Amino acid sequence: MSPRTGFDRPTGFEAGEHTNGGGRLLTADDLAARWQVKASHVYRLTREGHLPTVRLGRYYRYRLAAVDRFELDGGVGDD
Repeated sequence: MSPRTGFDRPTGFEAGEHTNGGGRLLTADDLAARWQVKASHVYRLTREGHLPTVRLGRYYRYRLAAVDRFELDGGVGDD
């Protein structure tokens, strides 16, 4: 039981780790660094609906597994 909240912590949870159903969540800055592009490019792909997101209020996060699939599928073409 967590002394701060009085609730049991989920199994496998580490403090400071962003998780959702066992999958790591990335920020737009994380993704921009991974792809070596500006964060504005990640935001544009998000607005255009090319990237699957997790919505947390006004914030967007990206599941690592979904990003891996996006990359393996070739990303977005030059349509």
